[in-house]
Amino acid sequence: MKHDIQRFTGAGVLLLALITLMGGCAGTRPDLEGAWECLQPAAQPGQPPVVKVLVDGHFAFGAGSVDGSAPRAGGGIYAQTGGAYTETITYHWAKALVGQVITFECVMEEGLWHHRGSFVADGERFQIDEVWRRVGEPAPTR
Repeated sequence: MKHDIQRFTGAGVLLLALITLMGGCAGTRPDLEGAWECLQPAAQPGQPPVVKVLVDGHFAFGAGSVDGSAPRAGGGIYAQTGGAYTETITYHWAKALVGQVITFECVMEEGLWHHRGSFVADGERFQIDEVWRRVGEPAPTR
């Protein structure tokens, strides 16, 4: 029962963020506001991609599961200043990340959002190097 509630809560938070985004932000969003799909690292075969939604200084991300396990989700508040993107994590499936303030190098190239950063949580070093594309945008051509 506890896992069912966690699964429902994670999916519900992501759905609420998507509904909020679609309801009133079209055409008025700053550079990063909107819904994003993670291209790199790519989702495992058969798994849905990670989606991140940024609205009014808040972010939520999540990836559903096809095997019935609890979704991986998290969120909090964000800020962007020049080439820096900072997340303050207020909830996360990995409890050690709650409360972390993480600053990433942030670059937009050809419509793709690249962000890189590293941090330590609960004694473990994390290295993040991700590439995101706005949901609904065409795949990059190379």
